[in-house]
Amino acid sequence: MNGYINKQDAIDVVQILQTKMSEKGSNTLESVISAITDMAEADVIPVVHGHWIFNERDHVFYCTNCKNGCIRNHYPYCHWCGAKMDVLGVTE
Repeated sequence: MNGYINKQDAIDVVQILQTKMSEKGSNTLESVISAITDMAEADVIPVVHGHWIFNERDHVFYCTNCKNGCIRNHYPYCHWCGAKMDVLGVTE
C-alpha cells in the first residue's frame, strides 16, 4: 500500500521507538518498519500543475490543465480547475 504519512509523525514514532529499544536493549529495523506501516495515512490532495498560455487572437490566457481562459495571467492558481500555475519549466 502506498499511502502518504505525515513526516513529523514518522520522525516522532522513530524517536519513541529508539528510546524504547535503548531501554530494552533491542534494536530491530522490523520494529521501525512495523510502526511506520501501522501509522494512519495523512489526508492529502495531489497538486495539479499547469501554466498560462497566451492566445494572441483573442488576447486571453488559457490554462494548460483545463483549457479555460482568463484575461490576466498573474493568478497563482487557475480559478476554474485549481491547478497551480507554474512558470514554464519550473515547479516546486
